[in-house]
Amino acid sequence: MLPTFTAIGSGRLDTATGEFTSDHVEEGGVGVKYGLSSNLTLDFTYNPDFSQIESDNQQIQVNNRFPINFPELRPFFLEGREIYETPGNPRVETRRIVDPRYAAKLTGKVGARTSIGILVADDEAPGKRDSVTDPAFGKTAKALFGRLKYDLYRNSHVGLIVTNREFMNDHSRMVAGDVSLRIGQTRNFGFRYFRADHEANGVAKNGWASTISIRQEGRNWRWQNFTEAISPDFVNELSFTQRVDQIKSMPSISYRFWPESTILNWGPSFSVPNTFDFDGVLQDLAFTPGVSFSFARNISFSANYSRQMERYREVDYDKNTWSVTGSVNSNRKISFSANYADGDEIRFTTNPFLGRGRDYGTTVSFRPTARLQSALRLSASRFLDERTDDIAKVFDVKIVRSTTTYQFTARLLLRSISEFNVGEGSDHTIFQNLLVTYRVNSGTVLYVGYDDRFRQGNAINDDVFTGTAYQRTNRAVFTKLQYLFRNGGET
Repeated sequence: MLPTFTAIGSGRLDTATGEFTSDHVEEGGVGVKYGLSSNLTLDFTYNPDFSQIESDNQQIQVNNRFPINFPELRPFFLEGREIYETPGNPRVETRRIVDPRYAAKLTGKVGARTSIGILVADDEAPGKRDSVTDPAFGKTAKALFGRLKYDLYRNSHVGLIVTNREFMNDHSRMVAGDVSLRIGQTRNFGFRYFRADHEANGVAKNGWASTISIRQEGRNWRWQNFTEAISPDFVNELSFTQRVDQIKSMPSISYRFWPESTILNWGPSFSVPNTFDFDGVLQDLAFTPGVSFSFARNISFSANYSRQMERYREVDYDKNTWSVTGSVNSNRKISFSANYADGDEIRFTTNPFLGRGRDYGTTVSFRPTARLQSALRLSASRFLDERTDDIAKVFDVKIVRSTTTYQFTARLLLRSISEFNVGEGSDHTIFQNLLVTYRVNSGTVLYVGYDDRFRQGNAINDDVFTGTAYQRTNRAVFTKLQYLFRNGGET
């Protein structure tokens, strides 16, 4: 049993008036873990608090045609989550449960071959409305995930997935079957079929999706073809789907040479991803040759070129892009990776046009001592309008993120996360998070945290803040105590 107590003092900026208001809350919660057998575990949580969880890695969200998915970070939903995961789209997504009042899950194995996963949750987020006269005020959404998987033989299984979300008179349901088969020593075959039933605001949609994959991973030859189809009416509230109305095929082939000297292995690759809609109209087609190298001392490098046609708003755009990536992990105390891409890109607006995009990033990880580790990452994206001689910079966004942890003792740890989002077209934000963790054992933990966020004044409201000085938008201080009771009172 894991009872928790959390105290939070927070404040936020009223963007309309410029006033900073503060409030505080103290609340308790409880978590229970019960072993039904050596392979089957029941978990329950009531009023969980995830304030100590690391914030999402900021991703550049300028000029994105499709939604971006962020990974699940909350421990309750992470543990045992792999049972629901299948390759391709759609993907079951527990992050759609935003603010659970309670949740329970059953995970593990029944017998030697059957794996099960059942998760239910009561989500308060949809009912958090500003007006008490709103019919949805105070209402909660009921969510269910179910998974059954039967192992046929090594790396092979058949399975079933069921999801259901109910909110007031709306519902969103999905059922899926999947098969994964290992063929010989190097080949794998997979098939998945999804059926969705969705109704919101009196509008009903029924759609389907499927994926077929086959791949071979030998020492020299590697090839695969991954095909997925998602119908125009496919909607499911408990999964992530980047794009509907598509039939997408991604064939690829590569060959590896093994000199096993300074160059451990290297080889060319080629892929031809293509996408059609359900009317048979070609939406995307790319020819992408590449080459990659693996050197001694954990050094790698790869380069790719792509000649692509992308259709957007009934117009076909021809694009040429190239990219390189590399990493160096030769030293235990420092490692380095970088990526760079340049070429034609579409400006996804009401009046789209073809410009020039440049994306690059680098990550440097330090571990000078066993107690200290730090990672510094830069992500950047730039877009130029080259339709006239006077080249215009549409946006130039840079995000710098630093994550550092120091282990004072086996029990005491300090984590610091800093992030800067700057440049033309960016959010112009600064984020700082500090977390002190004192861990007595696996369940008894004390957290003390501080979170501070700033944004450039004229990017908040240029009528209230006329300058470029940064203004605090949010601030929070929290303390969380979790205590473990185990085996009839032992801790």
